Amino acid sequence: MNIKGIISEKEARMMSYAVSSCFFIIHVLMFIMFLTYGVTPMAIINVFSMFYYIGTLIMIYKNRLYEFVVLTYFEVVAHMCMATYFTGWINEFQITLIGLSILLFFAEYVGRLIEAKHIHATPLCIMGMFAYLITLYLDHNHNIPYPLPEHVSYFLQASWAIVVFVITIAFLHIFVMVTFHSEQFLSRKASQDELTGLLNRFTANNLLDDFIKRNEISNSWVSMIDIDDFKKVNDTYGHNCGDYVLVTLARIMKDRFDDSSCFRWGGEEFLIFDNSSEEKADAYEKMEQLRKSVEEYEFDYDGRKLHMTITAGIAFYEKGLSKEEWINKADIKLYEGKRSGKNKILM
Repeated sequence: MNIKGIISEKEARMMSYAVSSCFFIIHVLMFIMFLTYGVTPMAIINVFSMFYYIGTLIMIYKNRLYEFVVLTYFEVVAHMCMATYFTGWINEFQITLIGLSILLFFAEYVGRLIEAKHIHATPLCIMGMFAYLITLYLDHNHNIPYPLPEHVSYFLQASWAIVVFVITIAFLHIFVMVTFHSEQFLSRKASQDELTGLLNRFTANNLLDDFIKRNEISNSWVSMIDIDDFKKVNDTYGHNCGDYVLVTLARIMKDRFDDSSCFRWGGEEFLIFDNSSEEKADAYEKMEQLRKSVEEYEFDYDGRKLHMTITAGIAFYEKGLSKEEWINKADIKLYEGKRSGKNKILM
């Protein structure tokens, strides 16, 4: 089942632009800081990083998101390891690798969601873990070439903590919302007929099973509906015209009944379930009004005027009936109507 519509490629690009822009700004600020405190190697490295993030804008524009994610990850890992090596573990450049792991898994998720070439986050995160441990080892086994003032280290500790928390909170929040909407999307796809927008046969069966199980079927009835001579429409005007008729009938049904009462059973057959009628005559009157609405409706497909009718059978629930027997009773009445002239309601 395709859930590509949850996040579009355009939205994925916009998120990539946002990430790239934020990283560029961070590198500009780090360039200024390193230059100010005489950490010359890191100032030079940040110049290259700034040019890289300018280049990523072209990469993202050309929709090369896979390359953007992978190269950006390597850039961040290399930059943070060198910053830790030159200025010391105490400045906590290295903790950004933890926040980056969240971003990587989100990037993989989005790549899979939009069915594009995607990264595999796990091996990259494992590499990041080893880079983290290597910088820890080096920090304890070499003299720091460019120690920063204590107040600067304190500021960096707070800054990187904020960065990691913001990355974690922002992308986990987006992930939760995307997952929630994905589940809603899948639920709708599972319960609705894609063409007409009506609830489908699977949903109808579950609903009827539930009503029978809870013994909430007093005065409940079902009606099985069939479009008269529908095959002729398809054979004469084509399946697109047939689809138009199905969609239009679904709309007429929803005008007469609640959306939760109308189901596409399959092909040109529809089912209506109702538990609000107090008398059997009410059920017949409701279906007769639907029949008249269809008969009087002017179906107009591509300039062709079509006269369509329906035939339907109604069956009230009787104690002890199974769902299949109940529906079959309505089906029998439907085909009695078909054999006796069509365009009628039988119960």
